[in-house]
Amino acid sequence: MYKHTSLSRGLRGKLSLAIGAIAGAAVLGLLGFMGASADQALSSPTGTRILTVPHPRRIVAVTPETGERRLLFRAGDGQIIGPAATPDGHLIAFILRRSPRPVKGEDRVFVVRDEIWTMRGDGSGAHRIRAFVRRRQGCCSWISPPPGRPGVHEGLTSIDISNDGTRLVVARGNWAICTLDIDGTAFRLLRTVGAQPSGYVGRDITGPQFSPSGRRIIAHFETADGEEIGTVPVTGGRVRFIPTPRHALAPNYSSDGRLIAFTAIEPPPAGRPRREGQHAIWVMRSDGSRAHRVAGSPGLNLSNPDFSPDDRELVFSDSSSGIRVGKSPVVTYRVGIEGGKLRRVSSGVLRFSRENPEWVR
Repeated sequence: MYKHTSLSRGLRGKLSLAIGAIAGAAVLGLLGFMGASADQALSSPTGTRILTVPHPRRIVAVTPETGERRLLFRAGDGQIIGPAATPDGHLIAFILRRSPRPVKGEDRVFVVRDEIWTMRGDGSGAHRIRAFVRRRQGCCSWISPPPGRPGVHEGLTSIDISNDGTRLVVARGNWAICTLDIDGTAFRLLRTVGAQPSGYVGRDITGPQFSPSGRRIIAHFETADGEEIGTVPVTGGRVRFIPTPRHALAPNYSSDGRLIAFTAIEPPPAGRPRREGQHAIWVMRSDGSRAHRVAGSPGLNLSNPDFSPDDRELVFSDSSSGIRVGKSPVVTYRVGIEGGKLRRVSSGVLRFSRENPEWVR
């Protein structure tokens, strides 16, 4: 009898605790709903990932809400440039710049390889589709390929993949935009008229990107007036410039093509006219109207914005610490397209490069 009574009291105690927990959760849920913050309202779409390069030889997928990290690719040597991915994340492309290797029997001659790789969204099936080989003597005296072709001695400096996953666009040095098929064939130099295509300028890693339709390529161009944003047909032709309120780099379309995010070079500090101004993130309509500043503050050097799949947020990198002995600390942030508090996604250290984060489903 005593045992039976004791068990009944235990059950009643557990039942009371359970009811209390349920009631407490309900109250907290109601309070959470009533007091939802702007950050919660901008929570990322379920199942999205941000592809980052926190280390020169690794591609990592980060879940933005939980911070969970998954290694997708690890290279044996060299430096990864990119990555780029289709919007649904099923296909990823990147450049792997191999470490210089000496040529046996040739004094102070080194071979540098820029390899284009593709892989599935889960990191499987990684393979090289094309390689570009350069030979140099000593530190920076290039001896092949022969001069006369834009960018051949500077190698590949950025990459993007079309939404349908059939084509790639790369910047070759500071002067040429090239396209190729996803299997590495049909390599073509786009010869633009009226401006020089400039995938990178100085230490800024920017680069050409496909429009959502895949019919045009948007890029940053170096002109007599400064750094400008323009588009060019994928078949080549005249550049169509888009007016911007600042010298602009690293443009990128939203998924619906109605908005463009870009890196703006802001005026230098007062009294230091020769110093380059800091880099901030701006958003505008695709025709250049309604441009507004989204992120930027003293001490930050932001670049390479990319839209979230629902076009409500941006992800970008900060390399304000600068390059030190070949290594550059980098932090990846996200923020709503109307601005607000920056939220850290990841951090790492790169080598002679800056991160180009990519947000995918």
